[in-house]
Amino acid sequence: MTGNRNTRQPTLLNVAEKPSVARALASVFDRMPDSQSAPMRREAAQIFTHSNVLFPDVFSQGQNNNMAQQRVRPHRMITTSVRGHLASVDFGKEYGWNKCSPDELFEAPIDVFYSDDMVPLQKMLINLSRNVDALVLWLDCDREGEAIGDEVLKVCVESNCR
Repeated sequence: MTGNRNTRQPTLLNVAEKPSVARALASVFDRMPDSQSAPMRREAAQIFTHSNVLFPDVFSQGQNNNMAQQRVRPHRMITTSVRGHLASVDFGKEYGWNKCSPDELFEAPIDVFYSDDMVPLQKMLINLSRNVDALVLWLDCDREGEAIGDEVLKVCVESNCR
């Protein structure tokens, strides 16, 4: 995607914690005036794409605190979901039961890994986030949602080219 920020439609990647939330968001985007939807595709999760979704300009957010004066313009929305936690964390094998003193765990490194069933979701998010302008997380407002959001954010930011 090339072009000036002011002339092209910004692309937002919307990632929900649950597939049902992603479907609900896609339904809202479908009903917006002038919205154009592409056929839903399926990779590790459903992926919905809508163009011409009127949304406050992602490039000017944070520059004007008055929402009434915020410019609304068409955006391209890509919407998908995860199914809970993407990553798992654990101590390394050298810190297993009866292999070390419990007090060593306070200083032990923590390994982050993706189980076999989560690798396809991780790869899907890597591919989807490569050329987006912003990431919008639609997660539960609790500790789990915050932790899942952090996992999604890390995957998406590391692969984003913009």
